[in-house]
Amino acid sequence: VQEQYGSFFDTGPDGVVLVDVETRTFLAFNDRACEALGYTRAEFARLTVNDVEAFESPEETGAHMRELLRHGVGEFTTKHRDKAGNLREVRVMVRVTHVRGRPVFHSIWRDVTAERRLEQVVASRLALMEAASSGSLEELLTRTLDEVEPLTGSKFGAVKRVQPDGSCVLEARSTHAVERFGPVSGGNSPYPEAWEACARELDKVGAYPGLR
Repeated sequence: VQEQYGSFFDTGPDGVVLVDVETRTFLAFNDRACEALGYTRAEFARLTVNDVEAFESPEETGAHMRELLRHGVGEFTTKHRDKAGNLREVRVMVRVTHVRGRPVFHSIWRDVTAERRLEQVVASRLALMEAASSGSLEELLTRTLDEVEPLTGSKFGAVKRVQPDGSCVLEARSTHAVERFGPVSGGNSPYPEAWEACARELDKVGAYPGLR
């Protein structure tokens, strides 16, 4: 198939795949498609769309594929999971074509992970500049944690000040941490020993500039 439709795979740095509509297997693909997700060609050939799709459930993917069949073309952003388990944000451009009388999806995968991350960083910087000019220190710390959480993939965030005697005082929690554990009160925090050990270790490398 790949030799017969070789022109389909000439797209420079983008991944290109031909997907069987019924089985969701990859009938053909270029090196970029598998390399971008950390697979060898032999490994990738054994996968299906369901194995790499990380945003939609198999049922949602099926509904999406039926919609693409009706329209003939489509373009959307989704998330793919690579071999190591990391998520990649991918812009997908699809056109329905036919191979040996069967409908298949000719799909171009463009990895936009770095581009989206840069957009998030810029937006976070602007938000923090605004917060710094209009809010209190506690509000700024909370907003900083709120911005950092999605950028680092963290569930909860907190800022603790390490005192001269080695003990820690909780300065602020992220909005998610407040919802889960409650607001800052009297320096208490969930898992205090773990928090204090972490804070002391980070303090050794200057992770709390200006807060010591």
